[in-house]
Amino acid sequence: MSDTVDVPDWSQPEGVLSVPVKTTGYYAVQLPSKGVNAETKVLCVIHGRGQNSRSFLRRFTCLKQENIIVVAPQAPHQFYLDMESRKVGFSWLTVYDRNHAMEDIYGLIDEVLGVIRKQYNVSRPPVMLGFSQGCSIVHRYHLHGKRPVQAIIACGGDLPKDVRPLLEGNAPVAVLLVHARDDGIVPFSKGEEALQILRDGGVDPAVHHFDGGHEIPESVARFIGAWVQDPSTDMR
Repeated sequence: MSDTVDVPDWSQPEGVLSVPVKTTGYYAVQLPSKGVNAETKVLCVIHGRGQNSRSFLRRFTCLKQENIIVVAPQAPHQFYLDMESRKVGFSWLTVYDRNHAMEDIYGLIDEVLGVIRKQYNVSRPPVMLGFSQGCSIVHRYHLHGKRPVQAIIACGGDLPKDVRPLLEGNAPVAVLLVHARDDGIVPFSKGEEALQILRDGGVDPAVHHFDGGHEIPESVARFIGAWVQDPSTDMR
């Protein structure tokens, strides 16, 4: 008897049709304490699986003193983290019909960034930050999203396989790779692998490693804030 398990190809669900629908998107925003001006930067932060926009935004409370708007779109797929407490988490995507899922996500981020641009009269392209599962979203958004991106920050994540072939022939943006040496969820080696793939694709990222686990501590958030002010600076 074989131990092999047949895994369905969920990329194109057989016998399932799709129809576009209007949905509600959620986001949280943090404004600089001194107000918004012509020099204000936008940092769009994409949370990891099981997180939500409000709690993830709190990771960047220390940036209120910087001239940065921090906006956190919330992933569209909700689920119970724990049935007893009914605590809800949010996820960006799975292997199920990923192409359609990503189109929906691009649309969500496009709309959120459009609202921020119009409401606060900011014209600078955003810096996109992804944490864990969010790393795959920011890499894909840079390649396929409607709005231009100034720079990418990938925290505690890897580089999606479908992104790698697309690096060739695309205009590079500044990239910062952030990874904890003791990350127990996405191993440090995955960050090193992403670094090498990006270099092979013609991108030379800035790198920031720190002692800790799968998180963004305040010290790292402050480092990120300084880099956002000038992504061309190599702060290694």
